[in-house]
Amino acid sequence: MITIEEFKKKQSEKCRLIGLDLGSKRIGVSICDEKQLIATPYKTIHKSKNNELIEELNFSTVSQ
Repeated sequence: MITIEEFKKKQSEKCRLIGLDLGSKRIGVSICDEKQLIATPYKTIHKSKNNELIEELNFSTVSQ
């Protein structure tokens, strides 16, 4: 785990972040704008369909 301050130092200024709200039955996904001012809901995924978002966005890996 890293602190919020360490995270801020590692990211570029103009990058979009993805947020996950992990519930017991569903996962809420939101994406922020490039200026990181506001996050907009993107999709709700039922946990039985875990690979749905990965396939849709064509993510191959997640970097740290």
